[in-house]
Amino acid sequence: MEFRNIQYFIKLTECSSISQAARELYISQQALSKAIQKLEEELNTLLFLRTTQGIQLTDDGKYLRSKFRHICSHFDEALSESYNYFNIHRGKLTFCVAPGFFRSIPVSYLMEFERQFPGLTLEQIEIADKDCEEYVRADPHHFGLSTKPWHLQGFQFLPLYREQLFFIAGRNHPLAHRESVLLSELKDEKFVFFNNRYNIHYRTANACRKNGFKPNIVYKSADVSQLVKLAAQGLGILLCVKHVYEEANQKELVCIPIDGEYMDWELGVLFQDFEKLSREAKLFVNYFIAKLKESKLLFTENVPIE
Repeated sequence: MEFRNIQYFIKLTECSSISQAARELYISQQALSKAIQKLEEELNTLLFLRTTQGIQLTDDGKYLRSKFRHICSHFDEALSESYNYFNIHRGKLTFCVAPGFFRSIPVSYLMEFERQFPGLTLEQIEIADKDCEEYVRADPHHFGLSTKPWHLQGFQFLPLYREQLFFIAGRNHPLAHRESVLLSELKDEKFVFFNNRYNIHYRTANACRKNGFKPNIVYKSADVSQLVKLAAQGLGILLCVKHVYEEANQKELVCIPIDGEYMDWELGVLFQDFEKLSREAKLFVNYFIAKLKESKLLFTENVPIE
């Protein structure tokens, strides 16, 4: 019997619905339901009755609640007091975050971290990719959640997540019907680009050169909504990650995978020297690695940090 499932059970008894309990636990309803089902299978009993009005504790459920409610409460209190007593994870942990990072990686990881380490407050500074690099370069104790720098000199970059780049254009574009495109097929196109404060600018320009052409850039901006709008209007095409399309007006756009090399994108942790980071920063980084592994989002098992 896993103690975490007992904690989930106790939280569910305190809430009016599975959806409310899942929100307060920062997990999905499906994950919570599976945990309760596993507990019921292990105990060979029903803990809740599922009705059209919601859930209701059975007699066995009431018995289990009476045995574990105070234990869970005391455990949470003891955990929090222990962190405070040993003064290990207290204070404020400040780091920079590149725009869009938490559109690709669940922001719930931050809330779960703060819940698990209540003495530690997270302060995020959202700044452009190049500003993240300048922030990290300014102090060996600084770190950031960012895209992979175009030039790694002076940095270490721990890749956590990789995603493909897509071709985004208006629905009237001649290639709009395609299942995929080659980057070389776009050599005669006009492009709308992120400006040079973002690494995707250098990444996509280099990918074009590797495929034999220099992109014809007609507009640059840091405003992704403006770039998407211009692509929808047919001013130029945009090379970007898929969540940009998913958050836009999809009736006006197509989003098509680009086949070939150089057309993926890496997000991760940026720092000068991992050993110079604070204990709290190392704790945070390793927590992120563990959560991504647990969610099967970590794109590589070759993670050198423990």
